[in-house]
Amino acid sequence: YHLVKRELENINQLFIGVKLDYASIVPTHLHTILIFEDNDLSLSEVWRRFKAKTTFLAKKLNLFKEISLWQKNYFEHVIRNEKALQRIRIYIQSNSLKENLPLDEIYGKK
Repeated sequence: YHLVKRELENINQLFIGVKLDYASIVPTHLHTILIFEDNDLSLSEVWRRFKAKTTFLAKKLNLFKEISLWQKNYFEHVIRNEKALQRIRIYIQSNSLKENLPLDEIYGKK
């Protein structure tokens, strides 16, 4: 937990042009909102490198042996407007244990 939190808080040092907007870490998953400004890397590449670095550090610190730190897949969503950003922040803060965001509700499609 602390390793992932520290690396998220310092993500702007790992990737120029990537800032952490918000994160919620729970035992089974995490929610993260990243802001990209003048960055040449895709979200999937940033996340791949982030997962690789945290896995390397966790193994180096002997934090886990037989289980994987990360799932192979993840859900990504590009937030398209300020209203959605605000709704997603509130949803994550209120429902951090839920794994999936109700995007239809957030964007008002229901």
